[in-house]
Amino acid sequence: MQQAFPTYPLTEQGMLPLQVVPHAVLTPSNLLENTPATAIIHPTALVDATAKLGDNVIIEAYCIVGANVTIGQHTHLLPHTIVSANAQIGEATLLGPYLHVRENVSVGSHCKIGNFVELKNATIADNTCVSHLSYIGDATLGEWVNIGAGTITANFNSLTGAKTQTTIEDFASIGANCTLVAPVTVGRRAMVAAGSVITKPVADYSLAIARGKQTELTDWVQKQLNKLSGAENQ
Repeated sequence: MQQAFPTYPLTEQGMLPLQVVPHAVLTPSNLLENTPATAIIHPTALVDATAKLGDNVIIEAYCIVGANVTIGQHTHLLPHTIVSANAQIGEATLLGPYLHVRENVSVGSHCKIGNFVELKNATIADNTCVSHLSYIGDATLGEWVNIGAGTITANFNSLTGAKTQTTIEDFASIGANCTLVAPVTVGRRAMVAAGSVITKPVADYSLAIARGKQTELTDWVQKQLNKLSGAENQ
């Protein structure tokens, strides 16, 4: 009789009866190498035979883990997370859902890399959070960095074809919907206001604001509606 899939959200109690599925691999190898008995892999996940998993790793439904990936103990991959070949993931880190870890990525321990995030050629230190809808490419993030939703590192120059680096130092905080135009550095404990486009270095402990001043035209909508209805001529 086929074992029923666990329901979501998964709890530790709900996961424990689910056994490792050694045949769910991307390479022709027969068994996962050095997989601890405490690791839990959902039957729909695909894990390369050369992946190295720590104790108590949980890999949920429809995840893909590529060749030579290392995942530290107690790290949890939520559904539909893709971790490309050679990635290094630390301990007690939460990944996903719908996360794409591309080439040349290292993520530290106790991090949160959340839903609809893409990482490429990036090094992320311990305790850093990239939670929502962000692109972090050609970048180095220090410890305890917080990246707001919708933030991107603009790393590609379409005229020259060059890709340049973004550096965000320890304890920095980037507000939602920001663009960091590389090459650029955001200093230690610096803050970037939401909606900013940053093109110059931000000094340590500074607040950078790079957005237009809010302007409000009073009753503008009502005036336009009056024009359309001809009311202003009555």
